[in-house]
Amino acid sequence: MIHFIGHLAESLNKNNQYEFKNLSKENLKPIVDNLISQIYELANNDMGNIDDKTKAFNGHIINNPRLKNILWFWYKNGDIEQLKSYVQTMTNTNEKLFIFLDLVSSISYISDGNGSWEEKRLNKNDLEIYFSIESLKEKLESIEPTFLSTKELEIKERAIRCLNNQNFRD
Repeated sequence: MIHFIGHLAESLNKNNQYEFKNLSKENLKPIVDNLISQIYELANNDMGNIDDKTKAFNGHIINNPRLKNILWFWYKNGDIEQLKSYVQTMTNTNEKLFIFLDLVSSISYISDGNGSWEEKRLNKNDLEIYFSIESLKEKLESIEPTFLSTKELEIKERAIRCLNNQNFRD
């Protein structure tokens, strides 16, 4: 729903060539506002359960496979400071930070003369919405790799490459 409504809203904002019969910015606004209101409610519930180990990461937004789309919709249509606060609260541990970074990663398809493969990557501009880049980089670099799983090590390396503007592996 968020993806669909977000696409409609962006199309109307850009005065796209598509004609939407009986649809205008004015009559789409209550739908967008209702979705934002629901996102706020779910976010407040997630943050309210942050210290409850059984509920904290079984939240409604932060572990959703469509997290990136939800956060982008929130960014485009809602309170940005509230969004930043939510993400920073929900990534208050290394484990949760790695889950977040993995869920907001995109899959890129890479091809060279010897074949093609897919690789997950992060967008530095997207991360700047939620974090101070320098603080995030310092935090990631300070995480001792000894106790990280293979997946967490990969996420850490991916994030540091992104923050250093070196998204793809050589």
